[in-house]
Amino acid sequence: MNGGTGRSKVILMGIASKIQIILGALIAAFFGLGLIGCLSQKTEVSVTIAILLFLALGVWLILRGVKKGRLVKLFQRYVALLSGDSERSLDSLAGALGVSVDAVRDNVERMIKQGLMPNAYINRDTNCLVFAGRVPAGQAASRPAAAPGGQGGNPGGTGYRTVVCKGCGAANQIPVGGTGECEFCGSRLG
Repeated sequence: MNGGTGRSKVILMGIASKIQIILGALIAAFFGLGLIGCLSQKTEVSVTIAILLFLALGVWLILRGVKKGRLVKLFQRYVALLSGDSERSLDSLAGALGVSVDAVRDNVERMIKQGLMPNAYINRDTNCLVFAGRVPAGQAASRPAAAPGGQGGNPGGTGYRTVVCKGCGAANQIPVGGTGECEFCGSRLG
């Protein structure tokens, strides 16, 4: 994944959420007033039905925008909690949030489907979140140093350091003097 695609997705979803809410509110207000006008006068049924459909569209946009905004906020909360858990355990996450494991699993699956957690999947055997092709942060210190000149390598072999992602706030391990990618959103670290 190239620098920041996950972060871009988080930002775009947040913006889309606000646009949907505003647009939905404008449509609902305009056609709500139109419906009041239709009901106070004798208007053709087809006109009233058309106004009701547009009113429903406005309400649908508002609800969709609110749902999308909640998912982005929930993603940020999950990232904050998961970045401190080297196992990325859904059981631990559910315990910290005070919700069921099934609810957490459903939310994480929605986040993955929406592209908020690129290259991630849920390991059903361990009930943990796994990022394909990445070593969990808690195992970073035991990784051997990459060959000099390798991508994201650790030329000096001096170990790893923890950096906080500017995109999502997750703590990540990257080679000292090297660069990396956020395990959660894919933003470039370095």
